[in-house]
Amino acid sequence: MTEHYLKAIILDRSSWGNQDVLLTLYTKELGKIRASSKSMRKITSKLSGQLPIGSLATVRLVDNGYLRLVDALKEEQFDLTDDTIKHLYFLDEVIPFNQPDRDLWYTIYEILRSGVITPRIYGHLLGLMGFIPQEGQLICQGCRANKVVYFDPRDIMFLCTNCSERGISDIEKYIKISD
Repeated sequence: MTEHYLKAIILDRSSWGNQDVLLTLYTKELGKIRASSKSMRKITSKLSGQLPIGSLATVRLVDNGYLRLVDALKEEQFDLTDDTIKHLYFLDEVIPFNQPDRDLWYTIYEILRSGVITPRIYGHLLGLMGFIPQEGQLICQGCRANKVVYFDPRDIMFLCTNCSERGISDIEKYIKISD
């Protein structure tokens, strides 16, 4: 059994069973991980208020084949605007599990701290994660045009304005990456 003390950004939380919660966390040491927390949905749970979506917390995890969150202390709550919620969804969809990247972690932390989330920032993050080639231009995966404006994180697709309007996928889930 191994214990980890980490700073984590809470990307998502979902119900798991009657009283338990499954958390998606992003840490600089372990990358994106999932951890369960026993009885966190009980009214008497002291952990529930420490781990809202869009916060930075110091967490204690126990690893005995799976990660279980046993203690947490909220350090910072980021402003939960519509842009921030969309950004957290984007991060949860695009970041792979168990792939730590310190530069990416610090970049994400600074973005959430500033509260400024622009199309250029999304483009920068996609570049850091290797989705955008350093040389060469992006091409729309719908019509092969060279003016990419949107990214669909669910399908890992780059689209131009015309293809995004034709409804290849659900437009509310698109991330604008350029003007």
